[in-house]
Amino acid sequence: MEDEAALRNQIAKLQKINQVLMDRVERSTDWQGSAFSLFQAATVLEGQVAQRTAALRSAIEELRHAKEVAEQANLSKTRFLAAASHDLLQPLNAAKLFSAALSERDIGDTNEVLVTGITEALDSIDGLLRALFEISKLDAGVMVTEVGDVPLGPLLARIHREYAPQVIKAGLEFHVVSCSAVVKSDATLLTRILWNFVSNAIRYTEKGRILLGCRRRGAMVAIEVWDSGLGIPEDELDDVFQEFKQVGPPGKGRDKGLGLGLAIVERIAKLLGHPLRVRSWMGKGSVFSVEVPLVARSIYIEELPPVMADPIRKSDLFGVRVVAMDDDRHGLAALNELLCAWGCQVTRLKSKAEFERWLAYVAEAPDIFIADYHLGEGVDGIGVIERTRSRLARPIPAFIISSDRSADLKAHVRNNGLRMLEKPIQPSKLRALLAHMLKSPVPYRQ
Repeated sequence: MEDEAALRNQIAKLQKINQVLMDRVERSTDWQGSAFSLFQAATVLEGQVAQRTAALRSAIEELRHAKEVAEQANLSKTRFLAAASHDLLQPLNAAKLFSAALSERDIGDTNEVLVTGITEALDSIDGLLRALFEISKLDAGVMVTEVGDVPLGPLLARIHREYAPQVIKAGLEFHVVSCSAVVKSDATLLTRILWNFVSNAIRYTEKGRILLGCRRRGAMVAIEVWDSGLGIPEDELDDVFQEFKQVGPPGKGRDKGLGLGLAIVERIAKLLGHPLRVRSWMGKGSVFSVEVPLVARSIYIEELPPVMADPIRKSDLFGVRVVAMDDDRHGLAALNELLCAWGCQVTRLKSKAEFERWLAYVAEAPDIFIADYHLGEGVDGIGVIERTRSRLARPIPAFIISSDRSADLKAHVRNNGLRMLEKPIQPSKLRALLAHMLKSPVPYRQ
């Protein structure tokens, strides 16, 4: 009996051990199944990842290719506009100068209306072309900045001098408050912003005055242009810097231009990191401002006298001896007509051979020399001016005219101590520059 009981115990133990083993085998089988399922899922997921990675790489490659095509298109557009600018601006320059020369003559009231219409149409074309070339360069990212210390006094005085004739013609007062602050900016691009502000103020102001001045705001200087014009509705203030957008009520200025001026301002300001601000009051006027970092903290304010009369008289240029050289015969003929209308005595040179003959026999130095930069035949305006000064040993006042608006050329002209007028030449700026240079001594460099 004892042996039977012991045997039963042994059997019971063996059964328990067998059950444990069966449980372990069963669990092991479940784990293997789960592992296999996980392996299958991982394999499928890996395939999906590979497919999506390949698709993503393909999309990235397509985007890269599209970007390269867009950039190439932008560069092609910029190159085309640069090339087209010369061909377009040369005849436009001649047309504007011929129109200006005609307006200086006594042609009767009826013809004067026609000439005024022609002049305004040419000015509109000029402004549109300038805006298109400029906005194209900004969008293409090819505009180079030269940031440095910029004294505001001379910059504001220049704007005062150059825009005075336009403000007077519009029947407005022009107040400019000078400022001794020095700011960190690009002098050329900052001037362009303010030019657009002043031009916009003239366009939309029927009576009253325009004020250009500065206001300090902590470490910044706000350069502001105030007008007493039509004003801008509050719900349209956010749209003033959009291209092809003209805001405000119908009236003076709405029929001119395509609304690119302030769009250019917005792009230049973004390029320089200068905040813009606009405020307006309907029927009272508007104020546009650009904020620039202050370098010198002391600011001295001096209001220049308001301009109410033309500071440049025709008699200022009567009898002035001018040598004008340009290989564009139409442009040279038009420049000659305008200068003669102002009373100047003009010698025209249109080729290297004519210049060499004139230089060989000239006995008396001219009062001023005007030269186009690109003269062909391996000759440029700077070299012509320097040779003339050397031959006559005189610091002859001179400046360059050109339809080439590249920053490199402007720097080259400036580094040679010369000024440059861009084509199409603005007659008022031409007359102002002539009068200014004739009154200012020119340092002579051997």
